[in-house]
Amino acid sequence: MAGSLTPFGYSPDGSLMALHTGSLDGVIIADARTGAERARLTLPGELVGWYDNTHLAAYSPMDGRRHEGPAHLHVVDLSGATTASHQVRYQLAKDKVLGTVRR
Repeated sequence: MAGSLTPFGYSPDGSLMALHTGSLDGVIIADARTGAERARLTLPGELVGWYDNTHLAAYSPMDGRRHEGPAHLHVVDLSGATTASHQVRYQLAKDKVLGTVRR
């Protein structure tokens, strides 16, 4: 791994870590023990956390609008594929309140 990376957080089981690449939607997944890169992804929105051990959650306003209307919470697997997308209320604040996603 090279360049400016910012740690984001560990997977729920602690085996993987997500690192911001410097862009809002770029993320690298690395082995938490060895630091070896496991995946490099461009998310469909801003990374907000781990959904489970093999999926990330990303938040994006619909149609790129930043101050109005609904938004989406995307569930993305470690290959970069969106496996689910849920419409949520737009959140202007830095902290996103997304509610409960039931599986």
